[in-house]
Amino acid sequence: MRVAPSVSGRAACHALRVGFFVFVVVAQGLAVTACGHELPVDSDGDGAPPVDTRDNVDLQGAYDCSERQDTGYTQGDGFSITVVTVDGRPVERATANAYLALQAAAAADGVRLRIVSGFRTMAEQEYFYGCYVNCSCNNCNLAARPGYSNHQSGHALDLNTSDGGVYAWLNAHGPSFGWERTVPSEDWHWEWWGNPSDYPGPCGADPRCLQDPDFGGCDGTVLTHCDGDVVSTGDCGAFGATCSTDGGRPHCVHPLCPQHLDGAENGTWCRDGTHVLHTCTWGQLTEGDCAVFGATCSEAGGQGHCVHPYCLMNLGGAEDGTFCVDGTDRLATCTLGQYTEGDCAAFGARCSEVGGQGHCVHPQCWTNLDGGEDGAFCADATTLITCARGLPTTTSCADGGGACTGDVGAAMCSAEDDDAGDDDASDGRAGAQRFAPSVRSGCAQGGAAGEVAAAAGLALLWRRRRRHPGR
Repeated sequence: MRVAPSVSGRAACHALRVGFFVFVVVAQGLAVTACGHELPVDSDGDGAPPVDTRDNVDLQGAYDCSERQDTGYTQGDGFSITVVTVDGRPVERATANAYLALQAAAAADGVRLRIVSGFRTMAEQEYFYGCYVNCSCNNCNLAARPGYSNHQSGHALDLNTSDGGVYAWLNAHGPSFGWERTVPSEDWHWEWWGNPSDYPGPCGADPRCLQDPDFGGCDGTVLTHCDGDVVSTGDCGAFGATCSTDGGRPHCVHPLCPQHLDGAENGTWCRDGTHVLHTCTWGQLTEGDCAVFGATCSEAGGQGHCVHPYCLMNLGGAEDGTFCVDGTDRLATCTLGQYTEGDCAAFGARCSEVGGQGHCVHPQCWTNLDGGEDGAFCADATTLITCARGLPTTTSCADGGGACTGDVGAAMCSAEDDDAGDDDASDGRAGAQRFAPSVRSGCAQGGAAGEVAAAAGLALLWRRRRRHPGR
């Protein structure tokens, strides 16, 4: 885009004189008439960087919100535009506020952002376009047709991207502030088309709103508050509403909110005879239909809410409880109709509904209790594991000076001298009863591998003595 217009400007004039270049230019599809040519109306390029006189370096960061009215243009159509001054340059008011936010962020990162060229009047754009068409000034730089430049619409600024670090910072952070480089060949040309309410000040905003976004109050049903960056007044009573300052910010309260919420402004309820859920947030009423998602509306627990259909289906119409998802080890949990799901198998556990409620069964329990969920067993000589609904707890018998004894499912901690006087056979039998579950499961919690092997050895010794009593 930069090269072609340059050829069709100064070079095109030379092409008319030498003939051969006329053929080349025509072959490229450029319209040339007596050295004049048209720029596409949707182009906003200037061809070369604007001349940075640096006369506003000392004004960098300064702004004057004094307003003046001018005529802006979009696609050739004029409109009234409000202009203020930033960095010593004219800038449309909303663009100025957005730029000041951008400039402040750059300054925080040590980058000095500055405007080189801002809003242009029709006379200024006509001058630049004349220089381009006639190749008589401004280095014949490309210029948009008068009325079609976004410098005239107030959205475009040429920035000091030739200064160190500015261009890199703009590329990295400009878009997050709504600024875009819209002419690919021009590093300096940046435009902002955002929402003015995103950057309400400092220019054009009511200073009371800038100082306190919650400015205002209630006079009966008459509300005074900050609407964006300006103060507005209205009568809530015209809509049957009341005025309130609860929560700090003056606002109108929908009449249905206090009516259904015992005078409160925040809460939820179900519309009578329907599955429509009403929600009030500081008196602002919104609604949604639970039935759209196959859910029902309920006020169990005192507040309206949607109840997931899986909860009602699997909990006998209840909203709170747990269950196992059919054919899987996934555990579903419903809390006031809100459905969540987790996978017991992810932890090596199983899902069970023994006892009437779904729950995960720890692998230590079902492995050592032959598939059971309740009971106790010895993990090693001094460690007792007790399972209740598949949840294991560990007890160190050694803390009380005793040992873990008893059959699988009914093991317990006993005092160390409880076995005094027992013969070798009873010691061997106790050993077999204690450690068989841990050997079977390969899970000897609290014991080393050597202890498991020792337990297995004791069991083997007992069996041999029973086979050969004479030895």
